[in-house]
Amino acid sequence: MKLSAMKLLTVLVLLPLAASARTPLTADVTYYATPSGGGDCLTPATACTPQEAWNGIRDRLDLNCHRVVVEMAEGNYGTLDLIGALTGPCGADAVTFRGNVEHPERVNVDGGRSNAITVHEGAWVKLDGLQLASAEPDFNFGGRGLVVWDAGRALVGTLAFGLCTTSAIGAGGGGEIHAERSALYINGLTAMFGIAEDGGKLWLNGASITPTAPYSAFTNGMFHTSRGGLIDLSGTILEPGPPLFGYIAIAESNSVIVILGMRYPPNMGRPQVRYGGQIIP
Repeated sequence: MKLSAMKLLTVLVLLPLAASARTPLTADVTYYATPSGGGDCLTPATACTPQEAWNGIRDRLDLNCHRVVVEMAEGNYGTLDLIGALTGPCGADAVTFRGNVEHPERVNVDGGRSNAITVHEGAWVKLDGLQLASAEPDFNFGGRGLVVWDAGRALVGTLAFGLCTTSAIGAGGGGEIHAERSALYINGLTAMFGIAEDGGKLWLNGASITPTAPYSAFTNGMFHTSRGGLIDLSGTILEPGPPLFGYIAIAESNSVIVILGMRYPPNMGRPQVRYGGQIIP
């Protein structure tokens, strides 16, 4: 009995020590990432992978209201799973993954049979200067460039999208993607550009979307909401480029799409409402 009590006391004493083992930041920090990684992230010569950077930031740092920028070198990366809440952030841009803002296609994240980047379970992140692709959909959430769900938050700067067989971006389960006034490029075919469902929200108000792919047909709507989703496209501009076909937006099942002041090519079909959805013109 005494030995068991001593063991319990030891556990109770050690738990607070383990929780306080995080390193509190006293200034903003830059990490460095390459596709191969393996280093400590602190210099270009000792770069880690983006996944190693995220895991270390989440598990070992107290951000203490400071920011971490992960500079991603040019190259081809695999899927990135950003899971779990950070400690001590003072905004959704507390951690930024940044590639080449002028040429995002040079920093390519390809999810293969998974999504390129998934942000979930309370994770907050900013993404800038990357190209995302997911060419081989799985049975669940595959085939998307960026997916945010389960109370995740993603801020978007400049992003390009290669081949995405389901959609370029998607939000669900209370997740939110904030791409207000962002520069977005469609560099590959995609069935839908943006989808919000199950309480997910896409904020693209004021964003510019430039198609460069030779052809995209959005048969289910370029933007699609269902089951309580929300997409705000007020002031969004779909720039001239190769022809796009299909409905600009479809709202269904108690979901909302705002298109106030949106500009899009005349060949795109008008917004559609189905099964109790709502379009706010």
